[in-house]
Amino acid sequence: MKETIISRQNEGTKLFRILVKLLPCAEKNFLYKMLRKKNITLNDKKADGSEILMAGDSIKIFFSDETYERFAGSTGSSDDADKYREIIKCGQEAGRNKNNSFTKITPDKVIYEDDDVILCNKPAGVLSQKAAPEDMSMVEYIAEYLENKGEYVPGDSIGFKPAVSNRLDRNTSGMIAAGKTVSGLKFLSEGFKKGQFEKVYLCIVRGEVKDAVMLKGLWEKSSHGNKVVIRDAGPVIGYTKSAEGYAESAEGYAKSAEGYAKSAEGYAESAEGYAKSAEGYAKSAEGYAESAEGYAKSA
Repeated sequence: MKETIISRQNEGTKLFRILVKLLPCAEKNFLYKMLRKKNITLNDKKADGSEILMAGDSIKIFFSDETYERFAGSTGSSDDADKYREIIKCGQEAGRNKNNSFTKITPDKVIYEDDDVILCNKPAGVLSQKAAPEDMSMVEYIAEYLENKGEYVPGDSIGFKPAVSNRLDRNTSGMIAAGKTVSGLKFLSEGFKKGQFEKVYLCIVRGEVKDAVMLKGLWEKSSHGNKVVIRDAGPVIGYTKSAEGYAESAEGYAKSAEGYAKSAEGYAESAEGYAKSAEGYAKSAEGYAESAEGYAKSA
């Protein structure tokens, strides 16, 4: 028998999802069968896999050691942890080679942190999430930070890996919000989805902006340096012209709608004519039937 105690990081996860992590080589139908036969229990009771887990919950799997190992396969070990640390090391070295002074998260870079979430500053030049397997991103930096605090264990087969809930471009600095636990990540993701968190972006401009204005210009992405610049930016008059053009477009749309109405009216008249034509055709067919009947009597 193997027993797994749910940690706080995995609180809020469904039982079946944890079973898939524990026994990745087992078919899903097999896992459901084991649940029905009580070869897998939750807190010593029968379960169906849909249960939402709480910290301290006990999952017991009544398999022989040989059967368990066969279905568990390689589900995380010290080798995985060593591989993760090697990625961290290579990423830090790559960061130094790119003259990027950011190589780890320190307490002064943390804006807010509690048991479930962490908000920290992302400097320009750092990825929010990986673009390639060998990349170092804020996800890896946050994971390393939490590992050093003893709140994250890399290589844990069912351990929740910290994840970011918002993304910023590589060359954009700003706040990154990440979940330290399943419930924390859900809270952040739902908040961003429902618009409960306000996003404010600041743009660096050349010169001095004395009054509040709306600028309009073309965005141009440079093929060198992966940067976007705004060309021919003008004051709010550009917005006025845009609004005027919108009004003209709306007027044209109204005329188009009026033409469509006339077209529909013509179509209705055409349909009425078609109906009359069909009625005449019916009368013609009736006359034809009478003629055929008279012909039959004559014959």
